[in-house]
Amino acid sequence: MIKSIKKISKKHYIQCGLAVLLTGIILYFTSSLWSYKNIVVSFNTKLSKDIQYQVFYTEASGQSFNGDQLVRKDVKSGTQRVEIVLPIEKIVRFRLDIDQNPGRVEISDLQIKGSGKIKFDYNEFNKNQIDSYEVKGDKVILSSSQSDPYLWYKKDLDITSGLRVDWCRLIIISVLAFLLMYKFVQYLSRFKIEKHHSRIDIVMLAVFFALLFVPMSHISDAEKSEQENRMLAKKPQLTTGEGNYGVQFDAWYNDRFFGRDAMMGLYNEIKYAVAPMSGNDKVLVGKDGWLFYKLDNGMNNYANNTVLPEHVLENSLKYLTDIDNWCKKHNKEFYVFIAPDKSKIYGENYRLIKKQRSDNYSLGYQMYNYIRKNSDVKIIYPYDELIKHKNKGYLYYKQDTHWNALGAYVGYEALIRAMNMKPFDVKFTFQRNSGGLHKMHPAVADDDTEYSIFDNNYRKHCNYNMGETKEIICKYPENTKRLYLIRDSFSDWLGQLIVPHFKKSYIERDYVFSKNNLDFIKDNVDVVIMETVERYVRRFDQKFPIKFKND
Repeated sequence: MIKSIKKISKKHYIQCGLAVLLTGIILYFTSSLWSYKNIVVSFNTKLSKDIQYQVFYTEASGQSFNGDQLVRKDVKSGTQRVEIVLPIEKIVRFRLDIDQNPGRVEISDLQIKGSGKIKFDYNEFNKNQIDSYEVKGDKVILSSSQSDPYLWYKKDLDITSGLRVDWCRLIIISVLAFLLMYKFVQYLSRFKIEKHHSRIDIVMLAVFFALLFVPMSHISDAEKSEQENRMLAKKPQLTTGEGNYGVQFDAWYNDRFFGRDAMMGLYNEIKYAVAPMSGNDKVLVGKDGWLFYKLDNGMNNYANNTVLPEHVLENSLKYLTDIDNWCKKHNKEFYVFIAPDKSKIYGENYRLIKKQRSDNYSLGYQMYNYIRKNSDVKIIYPYDELIKHKNKGYLYYKQDTHWNALGAYVGYEALIRAMNMKPFDVKFTFQRNSGGLHKMHPAVADDDTEYSIFDNNYRKHCNYNMGETKEIICKYPENTKRLYLIRDSFSDWLGQLIVPHFKKSYIERDYVFSKNNLDFIKDNVDVVIMETVERYVRRFDQKFPIKFKND
């Protein structure tokens, strides 16, 4: 009896040991589920009202700040400690935005923690739209009544992420893994005797269970899917109690499990091989390597099937007319610029769908003709100019939605002449550009076409960096006017041509005017340009702040 008990105990210990060993292996391969690397920005703040802090960051020196590398944090009024987690491996450049019109703000003990820690010197910050700025020891007191106040650090940082452990999640995974492995070891120990299976069956069963853990063996830490052109879901915190944790975790895991990109790439290749002209849900494969954007109702817009409702046209007319009237009252010039969609200029490379009406009924022309007919708002839609210049070289990228430098120059000439100004003569060089649509449909062969880019000498007198700051100063003695450019990504090229015509330029992406916008324009701007790509002309369907119309 005693020998039997000892034998059972010995067998039990062996099974427990094997279960612990297997649990350790599972924890190793699932470490990305219970541990993570990040960088934390933290500081004390004292606020007179609720605001939203925004941290912009880059992971390389010289890289511009943009909306893809941004974390927001809503903060209540009063005094409190703020922690903003950055889901990155490394931070090199840092910018802190302080909402619109934040009033008086105190910030102290501002630091970044990763594998190391850095405390900031408040005298080493550049300032944008900050009315007052006073450093007192480890505290800075600032105030702003403007629309876009922010600080960005002059020096490059070199902070790498530190390892953090979610202990709650680690304990849950450890317990579940041990119980599962213990039962699994017990099952295998009885499998051959009770089920009369061979050792090969045992190996196959063990391999099957091992393969179940492969997808979680490496969790991607990318922020954006290049194939899908969207931001990936972020890992939820189990202990925050915010929202539905199960749904959030499922979205995070489905976006990041091991092999996902390869599976999506294989799916696209198979789909492209079976139906090469259909592309995928976001990209249409056209003729001669041309790719077109399907989203935003792209195919119907190409066919000119989309008709802007009368109320959209009426609201847009009212909005643009109100802006124009306000600008005239305050001695400002106002221009509206619509950049044609690529499918309008290179529609001959489209497949699967035919135009139902001519381009005279395009979204751009619908808005352009309605505004021209019913108002004296200066609106430019350079469709004809681009068509005429197609014989001079590619005007749009074959595998991107945007125009290239040559296409932007044609649009720029039309805009500048409408403003009664003389265009710059620009020299072009050439380089390849595969484009964002190719990343969304990599099964298509990469584009090896060389496209026009600018020779930068014409704007060497400007502190130009469109992605980083909204204020651009150009030192041309003949320039006297100041520009306020409201724009989207089509002004990445276009804006580089426009800003050297002005003493100062202010760049904005928000198409909604507020009191702060209007006050700023009234005091600092002479010319307002509102640019949008054609597929987004519904941006004009909104209300101008009526109470400021006749101020």
